[in-house]
Amino acid sequence: MTGAAPAVSVVIPYFNAGRFIDATLGRLAEQTFRDFEVVIVDDGSSPEEARLAEEAAARWHATCVRQDNAGPGSARNHGAGLARGEWIAFLDADDRWDETKLARQMAVAADFDMVLCDTRTMTLDGTLLGHHRWSAYDRQAFASAVLRGGVFSFTSSILIRTDAFRALGGFDPRLRFLEDHHLLYRAVRTLRWTCLDEALSFRMVHEDSMSHISRNLDFSAHVARRKLFLDVMSEFESGLDKVPHLLRELHSNIKRCIALRRRGDALGMALQAIRLDPVCLKTYGLYGAIALSILLPGLFEHWNPALANRAQNNGTGRTHPCP
Repeated sequence: MTGAAPAVSVVIPYFNAGRFIDATLGRLAEQTFRDFEVVIVDDGSSPEEARLAEEAAARWHATCVRQDNAGPGSARNHGAGLARGEWIAFLDADDRWDETKLARQMAVAADFDMVLCDTRTMTLDGTLLGHHRWSAYDRQAFASAVLRGGVFSFTSSILIRTDAFRALGGFDPRLRFLEDHHLLYRAVRTLRWTCLDEALSFRMVHEDSMSHISRNLDFSAHVARRKLFLDVMSEFESGLDKVPHLLRELHSNIKRCIALRRRGDALGMALQAIRLDPVCLKTYGLYGAIALSILLPGLFEHWNPALANRAQNNGTGRTHPCP
């Protein structure tokens, strides 16, 4: 990296995303705001995938560095440590931006420490899965939504002052999942921020996405990750009541298990939920649903049609242990 420092450092965590990175960098080159650098951090990809990242970086004049696999949060921290810009914008290797995203965010940035924007979740063929209007939330409502898992597809919308990011301590390296929620919650609670009411960032969903449900059908790992997130979060929010959040996670995964016809796993989670809160009526309702699903296997397919379809086709999916 030479020359004058840019206004913005775009940090891209990369892990075996060779089929996306060249197109992602090409679209970045179309940004109407031009004063930025690009830092790619390869988080321990395979040799072939690492080569693709290096070649794309050279082609588009980006910086590419490599580290041992430590998760996306660690990769973003590494990139932020190399950032020369006053601002950092995070972009996942498979996500996309509107060509005016940086220009519109920088136009209002002077009065804030962080600028977000509304987002959309889409498939690679352009099918819209969700339009997320985070601009409709005030500070308290947004923080509460982040904590309960009601905010998603936001990481690539973040533009944050480099000094503010570093003051927050960056992404917590203990979290390989939900690390972005942990950062966002702290930022929303403590920084001056705004959110543009335009969808300028697009999360692209596919089966290789880290957050795609098909990547991990070990639903106990989902619960373990939520518990770890809440344990780490309680260091920031000392009075945090973790029980309702854990119950919500257990209930969601019980429904997934029922849809996938894993009644034994569903029963185990129902028992966990009962131990957490013996008087929660929703848990007993789900307990009844487990029993009903034995007699009428298709009764609850509407809870998660994709998983129900996978069950009918005897699909097992991939499992990844909770780090």
